[in-house]
Amino acid sequence: MSAAVAQTVPATTVINPERVPRPLKVGGGLELVPELVPGAGQTLSFQITGTKLTAASGQSFQWWESGTKLADLHASASSMAIGGHATLKVTNTASENLFELSRSSAIGAGAFTLEIDLLSPGGSPLFSFTVSGNPMFSYLKWKIFKGQQLLYTCRGSRANSPRAPRWAYDYDVFHGAGGKVPRQSVASYFWRRSEAPQTDAEVSAPVATVRSSGMGAFGREVTVSAGVDSALMLCFATLAIRLNDEMANS
Repeated sequence: MSAAVAQTVPATTVINPERVPRPLKVGGGLELVPELVPGAGQTLSFQITGTKLTAASGQSFQWWESGTKLADLHASASSMAIGGHATLKVTNTASENLFELSRSSAIGAGAFTLEIDLLSPGGSPLFSFTVSGNPMFSYLKWKIFKGQQLLYTCRGSRANSPRAPRWAYDYDVFHGAGGKVPRQSVASYFWRRSEAPQTDAEVSAPVATVRSSGMGAFGREVTVSAGVDSALMLCFATLAIRLNDEMANS
């Protein structure tokens, strides 16, 4: 009688790979990072986290999408508002330098105007940001340009979230020069009362928003609608965090 021969069948293991995004790449047209522009009917949501500014190490930020890190940013300790050579360098997940944000001019304190350039690793200007307003009791208005072309206007007022730091701002972003400035009194600044914005039937809806996320003092949620340059929105929102924090603690 022959002995039965036992055969071992190796188990089959199915591995579901995690979604690992390609390292971000800078485009050459009106879109900073084309792969971050939502398609038709899409809305994308991103998160910003950061650390407190220190004289020794500057300040760090991270960009996230659904728990996946997209980029690291490091801001110099130099003042973004006055003096020094303030920079914010952006690298992708492959540690490649994507671009740098560098302050090119600043005027005054209180009511002021500031200009920041977005430069390629080789130093060529790609986009520029301007910000004006009174950071103490009113609003800050940002504009984003490609050369002389105005792409977006970002209008901000004090954040209403009870967990947001006193210096935090919420922003609505509009194509071109769209949108209206929200009115905000001194009382609303101290008591966090939300006041009705100016209304106009012809004012378009915002194409992106920046809100305090509740994830620490520097946490922001950036929501972007179809066709809008998410990377530019993340740059603007990060610059706004840095500037508002600096002004509040100067």
